[in-house]
Formats: sequence, structure tokens, C-alpha cells
Amino acid sequence: MQHYVDEFVAHLSVERGASAHTIDAYRRDVGVYVGVLAMRSVATLDDISRDDVLAFVTDLRLRGFAPSTVERKVAAV
Repeated sequence: MQHYVDEFVAHLSVERGASAHTIDAYRRDVGVYVGVLAMRSVATLDDISRDDVLAFVTDLRLRGFAPSTVERKVAAV
């Protein structure tokens, strides 16, 4: 999955001209998502299910993130 994250970060930098801070924030947010997917043994993008997204949201809430932060992180992915 990491190569997808790398491609996305490259897109943000090259195609969108995003700032370093924006790129870092997206990298962190998407990285957390990829971690949740790995814990759930999701190997490809095609394998991602609604339950995986819900598990990501649940994980963020259990970590104590504010609702606005959860929304931002979900929007990032």
C-alpha cells in the first residue's frame, strides 16, 4: 500500500503544488489509514470495504480526536 501513498504525495507536490505542511499532513493522515488497513489484512485498494473505513473512523475516535479532525482525516483518504 505504501506505493499508493507515495504516488499520492507525489501528485500533491507535482500536480497540485501543495505546500510541505499540507503534504506532511496528508502523508500522516493517509499513513494512519494504511496502518488500520494493514491491521485488518487489507492488501490492495480493491480489497477495501465499508467496514474498513468504519474501522478507521472508530480507531480515530478511540484515539480521542475531535470530530472535525476525524472528518479531515477521512476526507484525506
